[in-house]
Amino acid sequence: MSKPRLLISKREKHQEISLELRGRKIKVDSGVKELILLLNSIHGVETLFSCQGSFDDGGGNKGYVMLAGPKSVDLLPRLALAIAKQTRIWRQHNNPMIQGCRSMTVELEVSQNGIVIRWMHWDYERLLGMVRSLFEHDAKESASSTGAPSTLAGKTPH
Repeated sequence: MSKPRLLISKREKHQEISLELRGRKIKVDSGVKELILLLNSIHGVETLFSCQGSFDDGGGNKGYVMLAGPKSVDLLPRLALAIAKQTRIWRQHNNPMIQGCRSMTVELEVSQNGIVIRWMHWDYERLLGMVRSLFEHDAKESASSTGAPSTLAGKTPH
């Protein structure tokens, strides 16, 4: 009879880059740079922690970003609606009952520490699209209420 082996998973070290946000320098995984820039460009929202997740063939670990700040709660219903819409679209085009089918993985978690968005690597671009759509919606609303182009539209990082 063989002895059971303890398998220890090593967290892969991600390439980090430095960003300057609101006068302070932070390091983030290079794979979430665009998301971090987008979220931190929203007045009253800041990202506290983030990780791009892992991208191995077995699925890997989810990426995440934690949001805080006085306006982060205002994003919650809008993010939840965007996730629900994307989930509905995904289900219309995919059969979730097929074994091995990659599902739509973007999730929201709310805790006393903030709001956490989680995703698998295959949904990162989908998540970016959801966050960008918040900017586009704000730009259209601002332009229609004032009759002038929105300043947010010009600030959307790509």
